[in-house]
Amino acid sequence: MFSRILVSLTKPPQTIRFAKDSWIRVVGHLLSVPLFLLLPLMLSAFAAPGMSQDRYELLINAVEDDFRTEGAVIEEGRLRSTAVMTASFDHFLLVMGDSPETLSQILIVFDETEVRIVMSNVVLETHRYEDMGLSSHDFSDMGPESVRALALSVRTLIESIPVLTALDWMIVYMTGLIDFILMVMFMAIVLMLFTGNTPFLFKVRVKLSVYLTTIYIFSQMVLILSDLPDMKPSVCSSSMFGMWAYRSFSMS
Repeated sequence: MFSRILVSLTKPPQTIRFAKDSWIRVVGHLLSVPLFLLLPLMLSAFAAPGMSQDRYELLINAVEDDFRTEGAVIEEGRLRSTAVMTASFDHFLLVMGDSPETLSQILIVFDETEVRIVMSNVVLETHRYEDMGLSSHDFSDMGPESVRALALSVRTLIESIPVLTALDWMIVYMTGLIDFILMVMFMAIVLMLFTGNTPFLFKVRVKLSVYLTTIYIFSQMVLILSDLPDMKPSVCSSSMFGMWAYRSFSMS
């Protein structure tokens, strides 16, 4: 696998050697390359364990903007409220009152005596308010100290559940994999249109695109490591590698 990644990144014209690879090997490459997108997460976890600062700021903003109401208080570890409210941040949803049915978000539900973590209608964990340091809290108090106290309690709760960290990693991998597959198919079609004089069957072009589009994932990884996550890897890099390779194929 690593030899094919190295050739794909440094010597695109030589990917022609992989045109006869079995589909098992090609699919293995397709599934393996997005794993490199987990490298920034691994380095970040070692350097600064716990919730990222960006997510924590989203949590604070969600609490400040949407998770406040009159008449909702925690007293002696018991929530007294008839309010219904939600606040969304990242793929989490803070909930007070009736829980919405959703499979796309992890619910953090404030019940009478505890907070429940619910994913896909399955309760992962429950924590009592006393254990979260929320024996008393007034949800109508939106002062900076009150907001950060609630946000910090939720942050600590999320960090204490290993399965949520694993879920983050799975989401990054699956997003990268889907993006990779779409880019592979896009490049196979584009290169077929612009290099029609190269007599390859479409299935061969798909195989070659799997290798030639490796640069797309590695470009994305470098941008994340360079602290430029908002920038997206351009299709130009994949297109340049593809045109370079196909030009060499037609000349050989």
